Amino acid sequence: MDLPRGERIISEKIANLEAVYKKLPEDFRGVIRIFMKFEGRLYRGDMLIDDGNILGVSLDDLDKSISSYGERALEEIKNKASKSIGDVDVYKFSEIEMSLAIDSNERILFRRAIPLDRLGVERVVVEEERKKEEEESIEKWREELGKLNEEWARLEEKWKKLESIKDLPVESIKDLPVEQEAGKKAEELAGEDLEVLKSRPKMLKGIGFTDKLRLLKFPRASNVMKLMDGKKTVEEIAEELNIDKRSIIGLMKELKKRSYI
Repeated sequence: MDLPRGERIISEKIANLEAVYKKLPEDFRGVIRIFMKFEGRLYRGDMLIDDGNILGVSLDDLDKSISSYGERALEEIKNKASKSIGDVDVYKFSEIEMSLAIDSNERILFRRAIPLDRLGVERVVVEEERKKEEEESIEKWREELGKLNEEWARLEEKWKKLESIKDLPVESIKDLPVEQEAGKKAEELAGEDLEVLKSRPKMLKGIGFTDKLRLLKFPRASNVMKLMDGKKTVEEIAEELNIDKRSIIGLMKELKKRSYI
């Protein structure tokens, strides 16, 4: 799943998975993330939960880059967890973070939420030697995840700064760090750019969480995308939001590059 960082509130070994379920507050909103080693392969499972119900489940085979979703993923997690070594982390989401998680993972959500009490894990004893070896392997993956979380935190902080000034005219935020194409000068717009300004873009799909982070470099990107209804031109949107034309052209090219328009 594409998920916001959230606040980690529980960390346990997978042997205590059932106890983790019982520790969750009735109004819990967030994700249970599981890292486990099963039959020599590493898996990551995510269960998105809100108010005692499971909204969606994904299971990624990190060694083979294979993913499963829904009921199948839920059953796989239940079956593998009882015979695996690994860790369980629980992250609490704010209302905004939960909305972002739902929006980013809409295609894999259950049509009807599943009660959390459907989960159950049978405990199995694992040999000490295999346990040590597999825990070391999982720890390496957790280190990599930690590095990714640090990057997300940095980008989230940048996002907050941009959001805090989103209603200011672009002249007031021109000194913010924005990635520019090397050597590009304030010259007349090229023919290709003029075509972009005349276009009437419309979003083809929702923006994934990772791509939302990439779009932080474009001033007021979220406001621009809300106005992209296929009727207004890019130039009209820029004028309405008082955004520099080069900035909005860069945003359009990035969205087109990633097949969002």
